[in-house]
Amino acid sequence: MKYFLALLTVLFLRIDTKAQGTYIISGTVKNSKGEKVQSATVFVAGTQNMTMTNAEGEYSFKGIIPGNYLVVVNMLGYNSVKHAITVNERSETLNLILADKEIALQEVVISGKQQSPKDLKRFTRYFLGQVYDPKLCKILNPEIINFAHTDTTLTATTDDFLVIENQLLGYRIKYLLKIFSVGRSDDWHNFDGEYTFEPLEGSPAMQDYWVKNRKATYEGSKMNFLRSLYAVTTRKEGFLLYKVTSDNPLIIERNPKDAQQFVTRTDSGFIKADTKPGVMVVYDKQKAALPDVLSDKPPKKYFALMGMPYRFTLLKFAAKVDSRGSITDRTWDLSFGYWPLFGVAHQLPFEYQPN
Repeated sequence: MKYFLALLTVLFLRIDTKAQGTYIISGTVKNSKGEKVQSATVFVAGTQNMTMTNAEGEYSFKGIIPGNYLVVVNMLGYNSVKHAITVNERSETLNLILADKEIALQEVVISGKQQSPKDLKRFTRYFLGQVYDPKLCKILNPEIINFAHTDTTLTATTDDFLVIENQLLGYRIKYLLKIFSVGRSDDWHNFDGEYTFEPLEGSPAMQDYWVKNRKATYEGSKMNFLRSLYAVTTRKEGFLLYKVTSDNPLIIERNPKDAQQFVTRTDSGFIKADTKPGVMVVYDKQKAALPDVLSDKPPKKYFALMGMPYRFTLLKFAAKVDSRGSITDRTWDLSFGYWPLFGVAHQLPFEYQPN
């Protein structure tokens, strides 16, 4: 009966999404003087939607399905601007204003470590991902990266798009890096920014190669998990969730939880997910396909992560999620384990759908 109700829920969501149709996000871009800005780059973060404003400063994105979107504008001589918008039951107009970029005189730091090969190597490892293939994924313009140093941290920013050519997945990525930091003596790292995808052209053989790699990259990813959480298919997709009862020491319940206990459906287009105080997400399609063997033993205590399952991610997450796996209203999004191993080299656009 429980499976039947879940199936009805999924069917309802699919029918409702189709009924909602597609919409348009459009608007104008002006500067602080009210002048129309031509040839500004406008894109929807995390997607393949990118365009330039026309002579009237106008832009438009068609075929938008209900969901959470971040519209970003970038133009030389101005500070980039971004605006989150939710499309639900109608098209949306979003007019944006660019502010002039202030040119400040900065203290000149004479250092042999500025744009050093060591800095670039460390940046690339964590930005592209600790498991990326340098022969297949490359930053084409690393010279625009601005590095800075403290006693404990390496940081990096850019004033324009970093261009990444990813021959593994068949995309060219343009990434506006907001902040990047990595510890000098450990693997702690963090980066954030807005980015857009452009599909690469290739032979039929290359297209087949990219299709296979995209599917392999998607399966078990955070995007896969968030979409399955929305669609009530986490178990079917191979995800098991175990409740974390303590961070220090790490104590985790032995029996998997129903993912829906962490979800509140706000309406037909969105869910609110909240996994605090924490869950361990394990991607194991074989185990997820079997009935649970429940244990009455007390929660398991882990020391130095010894004995952790393969493909585990410790997750604290609280945000609003749509059917594409896009998030908004984020208050928590902390993860450790499998997912943080993968950086920009293993990201997919929100348009991606597995065959």
